[in-house]
Amino acid sequence: MSHDDRAEEQDWGIGRMEADQPIEYAFTVLIAKLVAADERDQHEAQEDGDDEGGERHGEQDPRDRNGPFEPAEVDRGDEPDGREAGDEPPAHGSGGRLCADRGLLHPLGENVFVPAPYRACLIDALGTMVRLLPPWEHLDDAVVGGLSPERVRTAFESEMRFYAANSQRGRDAASLAALREEAAAILSSGLGREVGVTAMMGAIRFEAYSDAEPALAAMRERGMRIVCVSNWDYELGAVLERIGLAPALDGVVTSAATGARKPDPAIFAAGLAVAGCDAAEAIHVGDSDEDVEGARAAGIEVLRIDREGGADVSSLAEMIERLELSGR
Repeated sequence: MSHDDRAEEQDWGIGRMEADQPIEYAFTVLIAKLVAADERDQHEAQEDGDDEGGERHGEQDPRDRNGPFEPAEVDRGDEPDGREAGDEPPAHGSGGRLCADRGLLHPLGENVFVPAPYRACLIDALGTMVRLLPPWEHLDDAVVGGLSPERVRTAFESEMRFYAANSQRGRDAASLAALREEAAAILSSGLGREVGVTAMMGAIRFEAYSDAEPALAAMRERGMRIVCVSNWDYELGAVLERIGLAPALDGVVTSAATGARKPDPAIFAAGLAVAGCDAAEAIHVGDSDEDVEGARAAGIEVLRIDREGGADVSSLAEMIERLELSGR
């Protein structure tokens, strides 16, 4: 049968799709069917070659053998595809990849599969679900009286950089207290006056972004498990409890608890263990290079959020929309 005849005969099934199916779903179906048709063409070409060389002796069609259909890698020879040799295929989102594990795909029809829904979301804390109010605006006037706002801000930014790079050291109450003493000393140096831990911590305040709780609820309604994975000290759980997000989470994984900080894939592996799923069944959402690099290294699809714009999504509400459009 010629390719033209097959094109006329082939029913791609797109016309039978429900009207409310996202267009990405239609493209997934079409691509899957094209690959299946290509495999059948190759199989028929092989049969024709075998028939020319001699009579076949009842060999069974590999598509009819027992067991589930296994995907075959399509050899396209010298056919140009617009990529240089060795290039990776286009990614899905900033960190996505097409899933080749048939156990993580849903059957649509004979030999046609589409990606299964995500079972879990690993989600960052600061900058993603949690907002830090500017601490330089909340330091007691008795401490900063007479200092310029610029100096106060610069001193606090130095303290914040120190803490961000060392948060994993706060493994328990004693080690966290020692870490805070060091941070207060850096703040004091920047201000040129003594600032105690109590005054410093009184200026550090967190709140949940307004779209965080609705997004977590939407993922829960989809049956997803949600695990916060963050470079933070051991008190992150208490912070999430105070700002009202803890009840919507299935677990919290910190760099302090695991001894690994992003972008080390080990912290993501710990998150997957809490979620009870494999990397291909999860998506990660975070706001930093470390989130993207670490999730990719762990084999997890990732969406980067930047609330100022310029990334995959600019809000968690938009992230939920992306999930719905993807069909996953």
